[in-house]
Amino acid sequence: MSGASSTRPAGGSVPQPDPPSPRVTRVPIAALRTAPWYPRVAGLNEEHARLLAECDGELPPILVRRSMHVIDGAHRVRAAQLRGRNDIDAIVVDDSEDEAFIRSVTANSRHGLPLTLRDRKQAAARLLRMCPDKSDRAIAELAGLSGKTVGALRRSIDDLPRLGARVGRDGRVRAISAPRDAVPDSRPATDPPDAGAGPAAPAEPRRAPSRTGESTGSSTLLAFPAHQQPQQILAGLMRDPSLRYTEAGRTLLRGLHQQSMVTDQPWASLISAVLPHCLPAVITLANSYAESWKQLGELAEQLMQCSDRKVS
Repeated sequence: MSGASSTRPAGGSVPQPDPPSPRVTRVPIAALRTAPWYPRVAGLNEEHARLLAECDGELPPILVRRSMHVIDGAHRVRAAQLRGRNDIDAIVVDDSEDEAFIRSVTANSRHGLPLTLRDRKQAAARLLRMCPDKSDRAIAELAGLSGKTVGALRRSIDDLPRLGARVGRDGRVRAISAPRDAVPDSRPATDPPDAGAGPAAPAEPRRAPSRTGESTGSSTLLAFPAHQQPQQILAGLMRDPSLRYTEAGRTLLRGLHQQSMVTDQPWASLISAVLPHCLPAVITLANSYAESWKQLGELAEQLMQCSDRKVS
């Protein structure tokens, strides 16, 4: 039987179609641009591009943003120019600038001409500023470095926020234990492991903002003025890299977004259309959902109070 291939999950469930292949399109080389966040400090390696140009056959498609900034494949672009080509196969993606930078670093760390140690350290420094909540090992995995190297780099950057917890490679948030002889303002030497038992008590947490939205000094701590509407607060969270680039963060954002879609409903007119025999079920569900969100708020409140006690 002909047709598209499919993947059958374990347990005999309904087969799921394979994900579609990325669409390859032909783009003019003259329209391509070098990204301001290009990870190679020294620029293109002309010798490597020449070797690619002399290879038989077509080279793999490059990866570009819709802005025509090259994410991955700058040497292939140069090789195509040396072959006398005016256009090149490309996969166009809708990445933001931060997403494109992360994709560029990971792609250049895993294939093609390897990034130099200087390139990888510079990339890790930018990643630390973008995602200070990520653990050293999580940053190291993206940049192609060791966790110890990223830890040393983190300690060398003076203006990075000192956080009481970090997000590991598995997406779990774990507290950081500071050395016993550390002064209150020092940074921890290493990250907690990405797997294992539950987190220890936070040793140097960031101070939570007051209820009026007063900032307490951390450049990454979201402090929202009291007059901001929930949609404005949600928009700020949706832009936060520490949430966008972790599975747990994305799950939380999806839940918050879905909740925002029903918050402003005309409940009085809706409930008046419900027949009496359905009301007990509506009451149970509404109270259950409200209790679940209340528990989330209480857990966040407890973490803030714990941070306050540790800092003070």
